[in-house]
Amino acid sequence: MTSVASLSPHNPLMLAYGNLPIVAGVHFYSIMGTVAHDSHGQPSDGYVTVQSARLPGSLSDTLLPIHHRQFDRPAPLNVVYRILRGACRHGNERRQFRRPARMPELSAGPKY
Repeated sequence: MTSVASLSPHNPLMLAYGNLPIVAGVHFYSIMGTVAHDSHGQPSDGYVTVQSARLPGSLSDTLLPIHHRQFDRPAPLNVVYRILRGACRHGNERRQFRRPARMPELSAGPKY
């Protein structure tokens, strides 16, 4: 089986993952693309609608004008960096560990 085939919504493993509950106490965030729209006009990343991607219990939902495969672009990475910085600040209040060096903001770079 290839990695692409394993992402199929009909793959038994993906179906099993989809039925697993989110563990209580585990914090998570959603970053969703809105660059496209489906046939009903719903915002989408070109593959998944925002409505379908939303998970109950997310600490925040961030909507960005990106495609499904643009997770490595500056905009979503900067959101991840912001979340990690916040976690480090909260972690320092509760635990003794060193905060990582400041994570730089990324430039917009080319659009694909």
